[in-house]
Amino acid sequence: QQHAPPATLPHDTIELFVAGDADARKKGEPPPPAGCGVVAVESHSDERIFTICGQITTATPGVKTITSNLADLVAFTRALSWAAQDPLANLILARGQADRPICIRYASEYAAMIATGVWKPKKHKAMAEKARQAWKRLKRQKGERLWMQPTGACSTRPPDGCCLLYTSPSPRDAT
Repeated sequence: QQHAPPATLPHDTIELFVAGDADARKKGEPPPPAGCGVVAVESHSDERIFTICGQITTATPGVKTITSNLADLVAFTRALSWAAQDPLANLILARGQADRPICIRYASEYAAMIATGVWKPKKHKAMAEKARQAWKRLKRQKGERLWMQPTGACSTRPPDGCCLLYTSPSPRDAT
């Protein structure tokens, strides 16, 4: 797999668990509820260092319609942006030392392939462009120390068991 992490992650790696979800769209009805989540975890200790979660609406920048793929793409983009900007992910190091590596753990192949430019978007083009720009920026910063790996069909939770998909209020509670 392209961008696969090493068998053993370096001690200072930050793992970003990302996921999004939306109810099914119904023709002629308002956009369904949707949400996304990102949890940043220290790989050596499983300590949570940052959490992003929230609802996604058509007022969200880059969002025109709401689907599960779109929710996953928003989550992936937010994770990339956090990793590029937050001081926890970009510690100032002595000359010659490498920046902290990032490993993105994702449930959606769609979001990962669109963000990295492997797939071309047919829908959600504005968000896809935001995701691609965020990936390119972080790739420039981290180089070969930026990895991603699928979490598996049933594993959208970081080690502490936090559920990434449901915000407060949960998209499911709105129905």
